[in-house]
Amino acid sequence: MHEPGSSTYSAFLTRPTGDIDIDNDLRYIRNLDWDESGIGPISTWPNELLVLVNLAILSPQPQLFLLGHDSRILYNTAYARLLRDHHPAYQGRPIQSNTALIAQAPAIDRIVQSAKTKSKPANENDVPFFFLNQNQLEEVFLSATMVHLPLSLDGYHATTYDTTAAVLHSRREHSSHYIRHICEKATDLESFWSSLRDGISAAVMDIAFAAIYHAESRVLCDENTGYISKRIETGTFKLGGTVGSFQGQPQASLERSDGHSWIKKIFKAADFKNCELMSAEDGTLPAEMCQASRDRCYGDHCRTAVVVPSTSEKDTIPAVLILGLAPRRPYDQAYQVWIETIHHTFAYHVARLSMLEEKAFAKANDEKRESRAKEIMAKELLLKEQEAALATGKVQRMLKIMEAASVGVFECDSSGTVTQYNEAFRMMSDHGNRLQTSLPTRLQDLCQPRDRWMFDDQFRVLVAGHPTTFSVRFQGVDKDCCQWVLIACIPELNEVGEFIGVSGCMTNIDAQKELEYEARRNRAGALRQLRLTETRLSNFIRNAPFGILIMDQTGLTSFINETWLQLTGYPNVPVHEVDIRSVVLPEDLPKVDECLKKVSNNGRFETLQIRLNQLWAGGTKGVIRHTWVQFTAYVETEDGKHGQITTTLTDVSGFKFSEALHQARLEEAVQARRQQEKLVNLTPARTLSNISQLRGYDKS
Repeated sequence: MHEPGSSTYSAFLTRPTGDIDIDNDLRYIRNLDWDESGIGPISTWPNELLVLVNLAILSPQPQLFLLGHDSRILYNTAYARLLRDHHPAYQGRPIQSNTALIAQAPAIDRIVQSAKTKSKPANENDVPFFFLNQNQLEEVFLSATMVHLPLSLDGYHATTYDTTAAVLHSRREHSSHYIRHICEKATDLESFWSSLRDGISAAVMDIAFAAIYHAESRVLCDENTGYISKRIETGTFKLGGTVGSFQGQPQASLERSDGHSWIKKIFKAADFKNCELMSAEDGTLPAEMCQASRDRCYGDHCRTAVVVPSTSEKDTIPAVLILGLAPRRPYDQAYQVWIETIHHTFAYHVARLSMLEEKAFAKANDEKRESRAKEIMAKELLLKEQEAALATGKVQRMLKIMEAASVGVFECDSSGTVTQYNEAFRMMSDHGNRLQTSLPTRLQDLCQPRDRWMFDDQFRVLVAGHPTTFSVRFQGVDKDCCQWVLIACIPELNEVGEFIGVSGCMTNIDAQKELEYEARRNRAGALRQLRLTETRLSNFIRNAPFGILIMDQTGLTSFINETWLQLTGYPNVPVHEVDIRSVVLPEDLPKVDECLKKVSNNGRFETLQIRLNQLWAGGTKGVIRHTWVQFTAYVETEDGKHGQITTTLTDVSGFKFSEALHQARLEEAVQARRQQEKLVNLTPARTLSNISQLRGYDKS
């Protein structure tokens, strides 16, 4: 150890500053062994360097030096706080020895090169580092500017800025904006669960996993009135969706009576409308949720999650959102504020969509109530008209019977103007006021504009003297309302056969049209679900962890997945040019041929272990081994005929290597045992020979 010299420039190393942390760092720096470093002992440091170090040590801004040919790192107390648990171990060491820093070696090399050549500003912005903080990795973003010290000082000086808060704020603000934007498009709770999953999926670095649970609701219909209502089952929560890589589907239904601690947390949050923390340490966070973050947040297992509930507004569906917290970020004030923002978005949209659902029920009940009132009034009016019709003739009685059957009767002149009609026609046309005026009303004007061309075509058929039947939409007083009617007409001709008008009847066919529309929609939905299922299966086959090859009975390949190409090392060629026999070690080809022959002949499932030409990279270094795979084949059968053959390859080289290693060690043990037994057998014989020699010496 070398104590600093008596130079006034190095006196700051021993002079107290009044700050305990700075004094401790100065003591540590002067006690380091600088003799073996590229910069040499402190007593040999140039005065200019000592002045710069003195200024840097006292600066509240994080600063560091890279000194000597081995780039020894020397930093101040402000920078030491950024290093967390790595301080003071990184002080005075070559930067290549500091793992947490050298992980961003490209960024460090760029800024050093820029400072050295001065070709461009030596800046690096928002570079991510991962420092241990209480034995847990923490995500930190740093920006830095660097200058090259004069040649006599042999080094670099960098000023560092902690931009973690700004980077996290920007990243989280972008995620929350996207979540809000995508959730606003939801029109019901089911679409909202899906939109929320999509929004949270984008927050890859800040949400380790997510799970949505909500209470079940059932729609009830009163048998007498037909009014509908909703009943919420608060004792059972069902899964609404997940985000993350769960090994299996999480528990689909949660019962309030379940004794698991994490389920109790969920119902507690839902009941008291407070956020609840779940932790792996106290057992309130299940293992499957901890491991669901392996494709998010740098792949670390999640340790903590927060349960955010919906609001307690009337008619709001009770629901909770479980959010896994990023393992490499502390749950500090900024993180809590951001989670609260997501909580507000979640609670707002659950309440909004629940109220929309209630409004839809109320509107439907009001429509039914209004419809019943109109129906009662119509029946009363019909009774009065029927009473009046008793005094009329046979034609009027027949018209009333048709009205009771909801059949509209009408007559038109040769221009299509309505001249006579009954009450049923007036009700179906919804133009009662118009028809009762003195102005003529054309039957064509009662149709919706987009159906008038059809009416014109049919009217020309009537003018030609032929009866016709067709369906059109009548437009109500409210332009947005319409109803389908079926019209049957016959032409009226005079004595000479000239067209003079039309007689016809019509009936409401809204119900039939609704059934036709519903049938078409159900058929389209089934086809869409089938296509989705086929897409999922295709994605699974292409990304399966084992190789798949499908060929016909002649050996012509029709499908291979990426895993098969990676496992065999086969070049990227058209599928039909792939030959399965070319990847198999020649010694194992007879076994493969025999296996495929059996599969083709008897249609049974066959499996065996073979070696590939592809070399295996594992095992003992320097020893070349061929890849061992589990080869499986089966044939597709349709109507008793054998079709394509599906084969799979599963890498078992590791198991084979372990098996061979175990066998070798077993043989070594047996050999050692034999050597020991042989040595034991030789020892008595040598002893007897030595005794005989001693006796011969005594006699002599």
